[in-house]
Parts: sequence; structure tokens; C-alpha cells
Amino acid sequence: MTIIVAYRLSTIWDVDLIFVLHHGDVVEISNHKDLLDKDEKG
Repeated sequence: MTIIVAYRLSTIWDVDLIFVLHHGDVVEISNHKDLLDKDEKG
């Protein structure tokens, strides 16, 4: 298992799962495509 910490979603496009943290809490678990689609919808 590898853990990557990144500020920009564009830097971690080739991963299985992305854990989105907000103030230390996991607020979303998804893949790159789904997170980008959600961001585009606003």
C-alpha cells in the first residue's frame, strides 16, 4: 500500500481510491474521474 498526500487532484490521477480530507476528517472516498465529474457539476 502506498499513501500519497497531494493538494491538487490533478497530481494523483493514476490511483485506485482517493480519500478526501477536510479538517482531518474523511469526507469522501472515490476515484479520480468521479471526483472530477462531481467538481464540474459544482
